[in-house]
Amino acid sequence: MILYYAHRVRSTSKHMNNAQQVGGDAKEDRPPVERLFPFVRRARLAVAGEPLLLKLRKHLHFLLVTEDLSPKRLEHVLRRFEGVPVLQYMDVKDVEAHFDFRNTKMVGFKKSALAASVYRELKHVGRRLQSGTGSSGLSQETPVQRRK
Repeated sequence: MILYYAHRVRSTSKHMNNAQQVGGDAKEDRPPVERLFPFVRRARLAVAGEPLLLKLRKHLHFLLVTEDLSPKRLEHVLRRFEGVPVLQYMDVKDVEAHFDFRNTKMVGFKKSALAASVYRELKHVGRRLQSGTGSSGLSQETPVQRRK
């Protein structure tokens, strides 16, 4: 049985064109990101509550906001959490089902390898609102002037 499966995988990979091998249909074959949420919950990497999120802002890998967040509130969140990547995905019921946070529209993920894996997968299915360097995605550093 195992040999047949290995042969089957090998034979199908020969006949795939280059676009399929690179990731042409990878979105359909990708397992759902929700499979990682029980591990996040058990490791206590998910944080909720705006005061706590603001306090831990420098220790957050990314911020997950729900799709039912109002545009005015979303703008407020993007201003307060500048420098933290923000992704929009799920709704309040999904957050409650996966993380057991009631009436929560913002969930922060503490920096870790697991949070990096969740972020990498959520970038493909969620909507990226802000990168880690600022709202425009560009670094907002001022040029250094040299003294003469």
